Amino acid sequence: AASVTLLLVGYVIGTNLGSNSNQQELMALRNEVEITRNLVLSSLQNQSASSRINAVNASYKMTTIDDAIIDALIHTMNHDENVNVRLAAIDALSEFNSEDKVRSALIASLTTQDNPVVQITLINLMIDLKEERAIQHLNDIIHNDKTIKVVVDEANYGIYKLS
Repeated sequence: AASVTLLLVGYVIGTNLGSNSNQQELMALRNEVEITRNLVLSSLQNQSASSRINAVNASYKMTTIDDAIIDALIHTMNHDENVNVRLAAIDALSEFNSEDKVRSALIASLTTQDNPVVQITLINLMIDLKEERAIQHLNDIIHNDKTIKVVVDEANYGIYKLS
């Protein structure tokens, strides 16, 4: 009886120690995610374009992404003055294309962008995602007098591929 009791006590103590270790690891992981999240959000406000690109790239490391990060990336995609930062934001958002909010923002951004490289990147992304909801926005690009020919050609190709 004493040996059975000793085994049970040892098992309970071992289970509790293992559980404590798992809880500590989980807390450390949560803390790391929160630090990364705060780094991304604060760095997107930085004046240096390279810091903003690094912040966007840090979002790739996040296994789960929250609305604040998505909103910051969408804002960066639509409003950053640096084309390379906007392209990095588009690339980061494309990683989360299963989110309807992200897809809708990418589609809406088609008609707000005026840089040809960004426009073509978005058009190609819509083709890759097979996003038929983008067709109307592609038509808007085609009928905009300010759109350059190469972008119009790419939008026509996009409509062809999506139809």
